[in-house]
Amino acid sequence: MIGQTKLISDLYELIDNDKFPRFSIIVGATGSGKRTLCSQVASKLNTFWCFEQDNKVDTVRRVITEAYKVTSPTLYIFTDADNMSAQAKNALLKVTEEPPNSAYIILTVVDINQTLATIRSRAQIFRMDPYTPTEIGEYANSIGVNNAEEMGIIADICETPGEVNILVQNGIIAFDEYVNLVADNIAEVSCANAFKISNKIRMKDDGEGYDFKLFLKAFMSKCAKRMTIDPHKFMSYAEVIKITSKYLQELNITGINKQNAFDIWVLDVRQAMFEDE
Repeated sequence: MIGQTKLISDLYELIDNDKFPRFSIIVGATGSGKRTLCSQVASKLNTFWCFEQDNKVDTVRRVITEAYKVTSPTLYIFTDADNMSAQAKNALLKVTEEPPNSAYIILTVVDINQTLATIRSRAQIFRMDPYTPTEIGEYANSIGVNNAEEMGIIADICETPGEVNILVQNGIIAFDEYVNLVADNIAEVSCANAFKISNKIRMKDDGEGYDFKLFLKAFMSKCAKRMTIDPHKFMSYAEVIKITSKYLQELNITGINKQNAFDIWVLDVRQAMFEDE
């Protein structure tokens, strides 16, 4: 695992001293390697790793029941627990009050504020460290990226190994060319055609297209570069960056309608660009 040296060291020290918490939360950006970290913890704990793939309330309740019955060290992991329903989160309160004797439970989340305050107060929270540009470059090299142009694009927008993976899967150069095309034309085409930009953006988890968050990050990067190239539109691009950053944050909200968010983003960006003309 690239990076996270201090965090891994801290976790291993807790395990070696038999002080690893029965209930904990790992916080980190999407693609930061929370699942990989969990697998390393499981190996170090020498547990039977029980990986739960959904956060439904029935699953949570079943796991909690099992956790009190197991007699050998067992690790239960709920990934993307931000997306748990209120009922599922409430079901977890039991294990925070009375931790099981032989089981460990880890939640992974992007936004710690999406968990219940009571759960946060009773869990031990571990935070993934931000990746340095050097670490991102090392990771890209490790999966076969060595083209200078592709490495430059990765350096501009990727903050986690997971984002590098997504970019590689989508085709780095093709993605970059599409974002450039959008940046050049979003204010020039008709509103109807501007909305069609989303045809190449993945709006559903099981859908196809470019990752929405990476698209917005790349769009912001293009605008930042245009600010220096065209000083007359500096304020316009600055406002577009501010708008896009807001929508990027909103994508972390559980249950947000991505298509609606995209359509409103288009309108806001076009208005900011038109006002500068």
